[in-house]
Amino acid sequence: ALCYYSRDAIGVTVDSVKATCQVIAQVPTMLLQPLVQTLAVLCTLLCLLYGFAWVLSTGEVVPADHPIVEAGVQIQGVQRGLALSAERWCVVAAWAFGLVWICETVNALGQFAISHAVVISVCFNSSEWLPMLHGYASGVLCHAGTLALGGFAMGCLKFVAAALSLVLRQALREDGSQGVCARALCCCCTSCFLCAERLLKMVNDLVYADVALRGVGYVEAAEHVVQIAAANPATYVAIKGSATAVRVLGVTTIGSLGTYASYAALASSDAQRQLDGVFRGAASVLPTSNIMGTTIAAGFVCFYVAMAFMMVFYQTTYTLMYCMLLGVVAPADDDPAARPCREIR
Repeated sequence: ALCYYSRDAIGVTVDSVKATCQVIAQVPTMLLQPLVQTLAVLCTLLCLLYGFAWVLSTGEVVPADHPIVEAGVQIQGVQRGLALSAERWCVVAAWAFGLVWICETVNALGQFAISHAVVISVCFNSSEWLPMLHGYASGVLCHAGTLALGGFAMGCLKFVAAALSLVLRQALREDGSQGVCARALCCCCTSCFLCAERLLKMVNDLVYADVALRGVGYVEAAEHVVQIAAANPATYVAIKGSATAVRVLGVTTIGSLGTYASYAALASSDAQRQLDGVFRGAASVLPTSNIMGTTIAAGFVCFYVAMAFMMVFYQTTYTLMYCMLLGVVAPADDDPAARPCREIR
């Protein structure tokens, strides 16, 4: 009965995954998005952390322990802490929130760039030179306020959830009825904010597709997304599950194969001889080095690259699903770029 009820949703899911592969093959520059996004995040994060260090440097370094008296000699300052005034703590909190806000805005810009490239290629049957860079430029110049509002909403939820987690840790140290009540309230509030954050993240996956498609603001796009998802719950859940499954499978496969290839290259005697032919004396260093540590580091890199590339697939699938639900792109087996455009409402 469930399969019969969801037959249309399964059909749309299959069409969406097929169309995703076709779009990525048709717009290969979308595969550059992980590199561009990583560079943008790293540059932004380094600048913000540099400024955050300047803010912390305005504090006063004070001894954080009691003096130690040994053989008549008093020793103080073995452990040190940072003392900040109430005003400085407010500045630190504001800068920390701004850091989270800006990082979420940059992530939103990356999602918008993918959706923009898909919408331009599929819905408007238009070809652009480097559509990913055009999507980034369009997001910064035309939709900066929308992306900032989406980042602000996500940043608020994450910041409040983190603050409640800190309060919960402090409440765990307290005994008595007041400590129990504080822990219960903090647990409930933290769970509510984490749930709201996950729901907002699910909505944001489609909000930026709606912004790229209709050119509206964040609030109007969010309302429209909720209406479309509520009108097609089976399709939304089916594509959500299939896209998540493909994403997990892709990350696991790419990351595992990359980690194994790294270990095989480091432990293989043939590879060591080839490396010694390129770099003299390199093979003699490998047996004495920590191959397992290098393999673990390579594994982190491989899984990060896999997650970045599968994010392109994930967001592309979501954007195509949204276009299909709106009727802008009709589910079919032909090339999605050749499908007729419909009126966008």
